[in-house]
Amino acid sequence: MQWIGVSASPSLFLSLSEVELDGNLLLYVYIPVSSQIQSCSGRIYDRNEDGDLDITNSSDLVAQLALRKSSAYTEREIFPYVTENELRLELVEKAQKMAIALNADHPWKGMTPTELFCSTGLFEDDWRTGKRGFNLAAILLFGRDNVIRSCAPGYMTDALLRKENMDRYDDRLMVGTNLIEAYDQLIGFIARHTLNRFFLVDNQRVSVRSWIARELVSNILVHRKYSKGFLAKIVVENERLYAENWNRSNRHGRINPEDFTPDAKNPLLAWFFVNIGRADWMGSGIRNLYKYTKIYSGGEPELIEGDIFKTIIPFKSDSKVMEDLFGDLSTGSAQVGTQVSTQVGKQVGKQVGMQVGKQVGKQVGR
Repeated sequence: MQWIGVSASPSLFLSLSEVELDGNLLLYVYIPVSSQIQSCSGRIYDRNEDGDLDITNSSDLVAQLALRKSSAYTEREIFPYVTENELRLELVEKAQKMAIALNADHPWKGMTPTELFCSTGLFEDDWRTGKRGFNLAAILLFGRDNVIRSCAPGYMTDALLRKENMDRYDDRLMVGTNLIEAYDQLIGFIARHTLNRFFLVDNQRVSVRSWIARELVSNILVHRKYSKGFLAKIVVENERLYAENWNRSNRHGRINPEDFTPDAKNPLLAWFFVNIGRADWMGSGIRNLYKYTKIYSGGEPELIEGDIFKTIIPFKSDSKVMEDLFGDLSTGSAQVGTQVSTQVGKQVGKQVGMQVGKQVGKQVGR
């Protein structure tokens, strides 16, 4: 077997899949669209029909490529007056620890914050304007709350509980902080208001609800269009959990996991979440959502793509879960009460009879 080594810049973190074809084992790797200009072994290529055109030495073609990418991905908008003083650098250390916990030899290990920002594409040059600095992705991940509000005024996630008051809400959480802590807050909201059920998956005891919440929250934070003022939301109801966010749509309608091409709306954010263990490799998150929803509730999720991306997770109501565990309690409460009273009466009668008999026997013996 012959291996050909290549290097990519900025770094790409890819996974290999084994595919058998005509008795031969092939290694398949999916390389997603990037919001940045990627170089391969020091060269820059532009896809043209079925070929790759080397444009490294053409500044005009490189500038045109940069223009196409920057106009499509708002996460790459540069804010030249934002410095490290406007970022929370303690979150960089937290992100490094999370990445290293997954991979002890992770490339981020030992990096300074500046090195990490550059290697992950969060600090870059704009080839169109000559601007250099932190982009929107960096600010969303590490920015102080007031900086985030200034640079992304439309960013906010509204978490609602609607189980009794369907017109308004029973509980509400407005989240507008950095994406790392926003993830924790939204996961916590879902955990407070849904049942946690454990199942054996691949011979391991797994909190399926936690996996579902992880996929839904990471999706609404990473794959939304931040240039719009649409208020993203997560809503917990009696028999479903759903999320909505503004979307840069390439198709319309329901997503079929069997015929689905991954399309990262914010590739920088997506790959950052993959590295810290809060998202999966491209496409596998959708498949996991289908897998774990079937285990949790017996139903299938709906992922509907359009200008507004909507994810619907069917839940069993609390009463239905209790019925699955203990039988139908709604119509049998009186019978249950009678049975309990009868059983208690029998046990008490036996105990009293035994005690009285012992006492009488003692008295007669005297």
